Amino acid sequence: MMLKQVQRQKRIKDGIGNIIKHLRYVQDLSSTELAEKMSVTRQFISDVEANRRDNLTQETINRFCLALGVSPSELMRLNELGKTHGYKTPCVLQEILHAMANSDIAI
Repeated sequence: MMLKQVQRQKRIKDGIGNIIKHLRYVQDLSSTELAEKMSVTRQFISDVEANRRDNLTQETINRFCLALGVSPSELMRLNELGKTHGYKTPCVLQEILHAMANSDIAI
């Protein structure tokens, strides 16, 4: 298999950054605003959303969840849905909107 194909498969596999990015967009947060809420750099947020960070700790995932108003289990469920159907498919985006509508965060 070619290197680019392997890299693409890894990005899809570790695509939680795609869900984080969608959740941020739904809440109309900039990457800078999310970074400030989490006390991290904007570059860190950018790297996670681009799936360039594949070693997120549970603590970091929890911090994203707290900042975005979703539970870790909901984030993982959305990520599994994205892996199965593609991260930009209407059913995944609809589930993200549904998750946000059922959270304490106004969208």
